[in-house]
Amino acid sequence: MLRYIKNNGKIVIADLMFLNKEERERKKKWFISNKREKEWGVIEDEYYTDIEEMKNYVESVEKNLYISM
Repeated sequence: MLRYIKNNGKIVIADLMFLNKEERERKKKWFISNKREKEWGVIEDEYYTDIEEMKNYVESVEKNLYISM
């Protein structure tokens, strides 16, 4: 996507994401401690973006990024 975006262009990504690995781990512990292992298993079966990782990547290719949570 980043190869094709024009200056001041926008990419909107709406999905379940985690801020970072620490936040993902906190959520995992919450699900497990609340006896919701099955729901966490569904989450673990999918790939969910790490927002901080995405932000660092986008900034490394010199594009503007606005993250709204």
